[in-house]
Amino acid sequence: MPEDNDPVGEIIAYSTWGFGVKLVPAWTKRDWMDATNFGFAYHCMPMTLANQSGWFVLAPHGAVATWNGGSAPGDLTVEILGKPESVQAQSAVGSGILTWTIPYVFSTPLGWNLLCRGPDNWSACVNR
Repeated sequence: MPEDNDPVGEIIAYSTWGFGVKLVPAWTKRDWMDATNFGFAYHCMPMTLANQSGWFVLAPHGAVATWNGGSAPGDLTVEILGKPESVQAQSAVGSGILTWTIPYVFSTPLGWNLLCRGPDNWSACVNR
C-alpha cells in the first residue's frame, strides 16, 4: 500500500544510453482503422481502448528488414536508415524476428507490474 507521500502510479524511465529516446503516449488513431467504412473499426470498444493503452518508445531511426525465410539471425537483414547515435533494431535471435532495444530501465511503484511489447493494433510491416 503506498504511503501518503508516495506518488501513486508514477513510473520513472531511466535512460541506459545517456541520451533521450522519445517516450510518447500511445496514439488513439490507426490508419487501418481510419480506412474502414465510416471508421467502423472504432465501434469495437476493446480495439479503441487498446489504442489508448500505454506509451510508445520511438526509435531514433527508421529500419527496413528483409527476411529470406531462414532460421538463422543472418537470414533477416536489417538496413538502418539515417545515421543515428545508436541503433535499436537488429536481428538477434533468428526465425525472422526483428528485435527492438528499449533503451530504458523502468521503475514502478511497489506492487505494480510492467509489460513492454509492441503496440496494439498497429503494424508498419509491408509484404513485398
